[in-house]
Amino acid sequence: MVFKMADGRDLRMSERGFHAVIRMKDRIYDAFTGAGGLPYQEYMSRLGAMTPIMDEVVSAP
Repeated sequence: MVFKMADGRDLRMSERGFHAVIRMKDRIYDAFTGAGGLPYQEYMSRLGAMTPIMDEVVSAP
């Protein structure tokens, strides 16, 4: 799984096909987005993988 950075570089983010992020409202936050995060659609458009990308929402009680 790779993430396309703003400067065009593709960075490997997972070798096992699993990556966890924080989603608050419509923004995604992780090590690749920086402190400002990215809108969900933009984040998903920057992901690349050899198999379909699926997301699952989980929450703590």
